[in-house]
Amino acid sequence: MKTGEEMTRRLGDLIEYYSMEFIPVEGTYVKKIYESNIGMEGKRACSMMVGLHSNELDSFSALHRLTSEEIWTYLEGDPLELILLDGEGNLETVVLGSDFEQGQQRTYVVRPGVWQAAKSLGEYTLYSCTVVPAFTSSCFEGADKSLLDKYEEHRDVLADFIPKGKYLPEDYKG
Repeated sequence: MKTGEEMTRRLGDLIEYYSMEFIPVEGTYVKKIYESNIGMEGKRACSMMVGLHSNELDSFSALHRLTSEEIWTYLEGDPLELILLDGEGNLETVVLGSDFEQGQQRTYVVRPGVWQAAKSLGEYTLYSCTVVPAFTSSCFEGADKSLLDKYEEHRDVLADFIPKGKYLPEDYKG
């Protein structure tokens, strides 16, 4: 297990290496690292970002849904918990990580229209998300408190993932 100083150094190294941008409303660092030049049906084929959740920053991925598929991939650190809510109100939790014996998965595909949120289950998690077709601000919908009224039975789980501010850094608009 890493000491606090080693952990801080590792987080700093990852942020610097990827030139990550801080999203204050989520306490999360992200960086778009790829966008395909190949088009499909008038859209770019895919885009990819890398993200870093840290318990030092109480970071999370806010509840949102896309009109595209989002492929989450665990890269490093502690497991990542995905919270998923489909249109019928079914809530599912998926844990991404490297411990297959504990049922963790390396990769998980979130289908279009499924509400999703995420958080690290430990000190930090480095992950990537690939969006197919590519991410644009028009494919994104952030949740607000009205979702809690619609799915009252899941209020306790969902409430912590609804932020009180702007979701995305400028380079994610497009």
